Amino acid sequence: AKSPSVYYHFREQLMPSFVMRNFGLGFFYREVLNMQANGAGTAMNTFYQKDMAFLLGYNLRIWDGRIKIGFVGKAIDRVELINPNMAFPGNYNLTSVGSEGAGVGGDVGLLLAAPWTYLPTLSVVARDVGSTQFTAGKNIQMVAPGVPKVVTQDYDAGFSVSPILANRTRLSITGEVQSVLAQAASLDPYRYYHAGLELNVYDAFFLRGGMNGHWPTFGMELSTQNLQFQFTYYGVDIGQGTSITEDIRYVAKFAFRF
Repeated sequence: AKSPSVYYHFREQLMPSFVMRNFGLGFFYREVLNMQANGAGTAMNTFYQKDMAFLLGYNLRIWDGRIKIGFVGKAIDRVELINPNMAFPGNYNLTSVGSEGAGVGGDVGLLLAAPWTYLPTLSVVARDVGSTQFTAGKNIQMVAPGVPKVVTQDYDAGFSVSPILANRTRLSITGEVQSVLAQAASLDPYRYYHAGLELNVYDAFFLRGGMNGHWPTFGMELSTQNLQFQFTYYGVDIGQGTSITEDIRYVAKFAFRF
């Protein structure tokens, strides 16, 4: 109400996990809130999701790792509220206006790395194979009347090369398109294209830059055997239809590994 037409974004997530060679499992928690009041301050475009999930992944290596096939199974409980025109002031109690439900889904990925100079690599991922529906359970996180939206199956595809610049120094150059089916139907397909490069020195210092749709991205990382620090700046296109609107975001990450 105090900032009409200003876009608000909040996100927090946590993923404690146990990872071995070719196998991993973890618990995933994420909460996202995007809101924007109209110019008159009478309604808000509202998007809210809260996920709690258990993930189990396995990677099959073939031909000394030149071919990798990955599988992820996921059991998710989701609380959701999506309303592009929520009255303000109004009822924001999720137990009466939100949705909640549990679902089971899976992702499958294929990675092909050619044993040539620069290691050209092609990857394809099928996400939410067969679509993920949230009708397998109810009232796990809270009691809410509706059912979250179905997440339909879609695909990501990417390509990369990794030239070695010096001893323990290499460069990775990548390009990808996310949500191939959604991109093909979008009025602004450039939102789904990404490109970037990463300079890796001794697997300890990383410098990154690229494009996220229409907007630039920058990042850096310091990594040791047990600690990881990351900082990222990027812009996201939050426009509707063919309009282009940038929302700038800053992300800091800390990880402890043992």
